[in-house]
Amino acid sequence: MKARVLAFAVMVLAALALAPGCGGSGSGKAAGRAGGGTTGGGTTPPPPPPPPPPPPPPPAPNLQTATLTDVDGDETVSIGDEVLLTFDAEVLVDPAADPAVDLVLPVAGDDFGAGATIASGPVAVQVVITLGTGPELRVSGVFDAAVIGTGDPSAIEIAQTVNLTDAQGVSVNPAVVDLGGTFVEEFTLAAGALNHERSIHTATALDDGRVLIVGGVNASPTGATFTPFSEIFDPTLGTFTDANDPALGGNPGGFMAAATQGQLIATVRFLHTATKLNDGRVLICGGFGIEELDASGAAVQEDLTSAYTFDPITNAFTQVGDLGTAREGHYATLLPTGEVLIAGGIGNAGNTLDTAELYDPVADTFSPVASFMNIPRQSGAAALVGNDVLIVGGVAVVAGQGAGLAPGSELFTGGAFGPGASPTTDRRNMSDDVLENGDMLIAGGDVNAMVAEIDRFDAAGGSWIGAGTLTTARTRCVSERVGRDVVFATGQSIDFAAGTVSEIADAEIWSDSTGAIANVVAVNTGRASAAIAALADGRLLLVGGSTGGSTSMLGLDGTSQASAEIFRRN
Repeated sequence: MKARVLAFAVMVLAALALAPGCGGSGSGKAAGRAGGGTTGGGTTPPPPPPPPPPPPPPPAPNLQTATLTDVDGDETVSIGDEVLLTFDAEVLVDPAADPAVDLVLPVAGDDFGAGATIASGPVAVQVVITLGTGPELRVSGVFDAAVIGTGDPSAIEIAQTVNLTDAQGVSVNPAVVDLGGTFVEEFTLAAGALNHERSIHTATALDDGRVLIVGGVNASPTGATFTPFSEIFDPTLGTFTDANDPALGGNPGGFMAAATQGQLIATVRFLHTATKLNDGRVLICGGFGIEELDASGAAVQEDLTSAYTFDPITNAFTQVGDLGTAREGHYATLLPTGEVLIAGGIGNAGNTLDTAELYDPVADTFSPVASFMNIPRQSGAAALVGNDVLIVGGVAVVAGQGAGLAPGSELFTGGAFGPGASPTTDRRNMSDDVLENGDMLIAGGDVNAMVAEIDRFDAAGGSWIGAGTLTTARTRCVSERVGRDVVFATGQSIDFAAGTVSEIADAEIWSDSTGAIANVVAVNTGRASAAIAALADGRLLLVGGSTGGSTSMLGLDGTSQASAEIFRRN
């Protein structure tokens, strides 16, 4: 019995000795753990962790700002000026980099200039573009990606480039930023002044970049005299030269000369028109002045029929016949055919005219238009809109009825006059311009009260729409388009109740992208009845005009000015 019990006990012990984790010597367990095997019942440990991944490469550089520096201090964007591009990381510039290839100027008409270069900047995160010959950039204003017409504020865009990279050769990221700088929209006095004070004159930009200034009066509180000398402004030199100066060909070619009573006299005029023809000549016709002597040799002051062309190649005037009807304060519009439509104005009888005639630049002749205007008009505005001439507003002086507004507008189309749409506000003495898309813009003027409204004729829809309001209502102001925008310069404010006038010493800049006044800038001299012309480099010439005087229609009791100002926007 005892033997069986002992045997059982041994069996149990043996079984326990063979059970996992129960039995075996301590050394066996240690060996199993140390060797990582199964000896002594040990387990397999997990594999060692993988090495950490390498850090991600730094992001490609992003363009932050673009700033133009006026290196030569001439206050214009010109050759040698620099655009500094600043990134948020180091940028390397390959020697093969070219701003015309690696960068984009999204605004129509912008250009770095021929021969522009690009190189590393003063610090590692900057790149410098040095402008070449004839750059076109605008620093003033803020770039709007939705509006990229000619003359809008400029921007710099990074193209998909392999020439601007980080240290690892990764191309900089595409981006667009506004071009900034210290330039502002401003008027500055021109280096030179007119040789002769004048107002109610014309200024016409020539194809060679110069400006022809014709006619006008030298007004003063004691009376007004005619200005017989025409002048030519050279924007490169900033000088005015009399057209009869020997350096330009000399007398008599520098005068609009007429034969009368057996002698040659220089005709004088104001309230005339000057129209640049397709061949580069300028047609000057009509106006009020002197073109003949009476039998006693005295000058006859009257509305004029004489017409001349000025040839910028010879710097000479040539008489090209006579208008069929003497007229002043009329409209002259260049047609797509190259002809000029002469319409309306006031004649020697003192009545506003409803007649029109066509000038043929090939034959140098005038012929009457069979169709009559719907309403006689003077002191309004006219412009070519599409293939038609749109004449709007003004006044009509009719014998026995006095002067009244000429309401609405009319179109000259297909050789005949027909009624046109009415602007939101009828007016006289307003400014007018044709916009880049062919629409017509009128602003300011008066109607026995000052007018501040700006109206736009939608050429596509054939109707007038409101286009903002002048900050200061003004009449007898001048205006000119700069890029897609329009500058309304100076003019007068008239208090019709008090019978007083005051000059407006600023200019307002209307933005085509917003349809509103975007900026107001000071002028050096407020003036009325001045002239303005667009220069080839994008600047404007504001010249002459008068200050002071009464509320008289023409302001001939004011004081004519000789100063000239230059408007620039950069």
